[in-house]
Amino acid sequence: MRLNGDLLSRSDIEDLTLFLSFKAETNLSDTSALLRAGRHTIWLTDAALIWQVDSGQCPGAQVSSPAISGQWAADGQWHQLAISIDRTANVASLLIDGNILLATAADGIPAFADSVWTLGQSFRGHIDAFSLYEQPLPSYVIERYKNLAPQGDEMGLIAYLPFGQYLL
Repeated sequence: MRLNGDLLSRSDIEDLTLFLSFKAETNLSDTSALLRAGRHTIWLTDAALIWQVDSGQCPGAQVSSPAISGQWAADGQWHQLAISIDRTANVASLLIDGNILLATAADGIPAFADSVWTLGQSFRGHIDAFSLYEQPLPSYVIERYKNLAPQGDEMGLIAYLPFGQYLL
């Protein structure tokens, strides 16, 4: 699914929290891209989740998070991916099902900016919901949203796409 990135983009000085609910097929034979936004790609393999960031410093230069492995990666169950970037506190976090799997300095994280964002390109599984906030949400709120869909009027909510019965 292609989204209008001009409406969603966040600069390299702006905060954000992004949520994506997904269920990957079991036994993925290759790497699947859950999300592409600007210089960011979230990859899923059978045993790992990778947040890859193109550094833009030279052609082909890329910085990747360490592969975050676990049985959850492609287990056929629903999971919630969250990325929270707090520029003031200089913390960028990657969470699965409310659990922080990676925390790093936010000052090296480029903008989530591009004219097109894609969800599920080459992804084998389902995507059920996508939401984007213009602020870093605290971990207890991220934990609460694990099983609770936004109503649409939450403070800071930029986008909410409840795919519901139209799973991607």
